[in-house]
Amino acid sequence: MKIALLTDGLSRGGAEKQCLISAVALKKSHEVDVITCGPINEFKDLSHSLGINVVSIHQHSTTFVRRIRSLTELFIRNQYDVVHCFKSGPSVYGRIAALIAGVSKIFAGSRMEMQERIAIRFYNRLIGLLTDHWIVNSSGVGVRVMEDFGTARNNIFVVPNAILMDEFLIAPSKKEARAHYGINHNSLVVSILANFRPEKNHEMFFKVALRILDRFPTIAFGIAGHGPLQSEIKKQISKFGLRPHVFFLGMCDEVVTLIKASDVIVLTSHTEGLPNVLIEAGFCGIPTVSTATGGASEVVEDEKTGFLVPINDVDAMVDKIVLLLEETAVAKKMGEEAHKYVLRKFSLDALAKNLVRAYESV
Repeated sequence: MKIALLTDGLSRGGAEKQCLISAVALKKSHEVDVITCGPINEFKDLSHSLGINVVSIHQHSTTFVRRIRSLTELFIRNQYDVVHCFKSGPSVYGRIAALIAGVSKIFAGSRMEMQERIAIRFYNRLIGLLTDHWIVNSSGVGVRVMEDFGTARNNIFVVPNAILMDEFLIAPSKKEARAHYGINHNSLVVSILANFRPEKNHEMFFKVALRILDRFPTIAFGIAGHGPLQSEIKKQISKFGLRPHVFFLGMCDEVVTLIKASDVIVLTSHTEGLPNVLIEAGFCGIPTVSTATGGASEVVEDEKTGFLVPINDVDAMVDKIVLLLEETAVAKKMGEEAHKYVLRKFSLDALAKNLVRAYESV
């Protein structure tokens, strides 16, 4: 098959990286292009190293109509068998262009559990009268697609994320990773890797960190991410008196190093799609404590590979983190189980198989 994966841009984010990872998984047996409509490509080096053909139309898509026209011309010229719009925004103009171009297999996509904006909901419902097959990354996102867009359950395909496992095979040891950040190798480290957006709920993490600090005065907290709330996050670190105990990385190209440096990875989100960091931590054998939101329960097997706690339940999260920090045998066992679970469920082969199964069903 000849496949087009369409995204609005390639800014630094989980959904955007998953688009590239999907291309890697598929290109073993199929011809794949990643088409981007925005000017940003913060994954240029990664896409080049992975051998992914990225086609940008942003110079010819300054308006909605021009974007549809440019995509239509591209789809006709390249004769794609499948157009897979990776997110709900591109699912509007991408599906219109694919319909005009006569593409036989057209898929919309969504990667988050949050309700869409009114305009996105309206236009996707309208286009869904003509083509309404969706690929989502978790069951929770699938439920939201049914609610937002009126899509029938049997037209929704759940395809979990995957990770580039080769990136992790050259990871530093825990001792080396901590030395990289100037942390004593005997110290305890709890980290959060999440973009600085309201739904990631960093304030909960700071409240948890304060409580953990009472029990472990020399503990260090790693914080990595980027986004519109970065300056606010820095203010909160000072407000909570955590600055001496935090190493703040901002936009992080060293995800593997930070995970390896950590004893526990934490996620405090109000809402999620399928959190990549939980998969990555699992592959590294690091136990996780996450709020039970979105696809987190599809990555973390509660009390086996990590812990799930209610949203905003600071007490519960503190209890589970303390348990993992104090009971090293429990943490080690959970990390081992997490590694096996990720190998089984989130490999490139599993991703390719699930995507092709969805494409061939239409």
